[in-house]
Amino acid sequence: MEKQLFVPHYLYSARTNEDYLPVFEAAYYQHNDSWGDDIIFNEDLHFMANRIGYVFFEHLRENMKTLKIRERYPHPIKKMGEAAYEWHFVPSILGDNPIVYGFGAGTDISFETSFANEYDCDVHVFDPTPQAAEYVAGLLMDNPHIKLHTTGLFNIDGTAKFFKPPQANLGSLSALNLNAGSVFMEAKVNRLKTIMRGLGHDHVDLLKMDIEGAEHRAIEDILFSEIDVRQIALEFDQPIPPWTIEKTMAKLFLAGYTLLDCWGLNCLFVRTDLLQN
Repeated sequence: MEKQLFVPHYLYSARTNEDYLPVFEAAYYQHNDSWGDDIIFNEDLHFMANRIGYVFFEHLRENMKTLKIRERYPHPIKKMGEAAYEWHFVPSILGDNPIVYGFGAGTDISFETSFANEYDCDVHVFDPTPQAAEYVAGLLMDNPHIKLHTTGLFNIDGTAKFFKPPQANLGSLSALNLNAGSVFMEAKVNRLKTIMRGLGHDHVDLLKMDIEGAEHRAIEDILFSEIDVRQIALEFDQPIPPWTIEKTMAKLFLAGYTLLDCWGLNCLFVRTDLLQN
């Protein structure tokens, strides 16, 4: 007898260990924005939570094909950056001197440097962690268009705890502690509205966001602030429950954005009115 699906299919199609399904079914019914400690701090459940996230995006790409999004909005999409750090955007709707913000430098800003060189414009790079700041600072002499800011993006002005993953290959520091770390540092964070005011910008042509789970709070604050952001390229870092991603996407859709492209865990949202011109 075929199993009746009481919760979304991505919980089942992750195909890891069926013995763990009741834990994720319970999490779905609780509908918390983040996975609980029982999942995050359990290695096997943490792995399955990650897998669920990746499967969600596989289904999302299939749905986008079914909806023929690219046929409805055939604007050319440009790709920049090293293969593992590639970001997408729509060049045809950039301003003459585009304002570009890149949040989450980590140890690769090949997208930002490529963009600055090709468009001969400043690109503002933000990361509050010492490792990232040291890496970017070492590139500034050869890339005068790169402007480094040692603050992170969040929904508050102040400080936040950034947790280091327990293993070096698990990712970057996360204010949401996505990878169950126990070691953390405190660093400066700001709302996008505050950052733009400080830099004297009334809009952002392209906002790139790779901020290890904090994207959901940041997006909510950006939309609440009614800031003029024309393209948003962001990574939905894992593990985060798919329903949280769905809620964030729904907020962007209601605010007038179209999901134009999706690769890996990354999505490109563009203001629909600009795509219709």
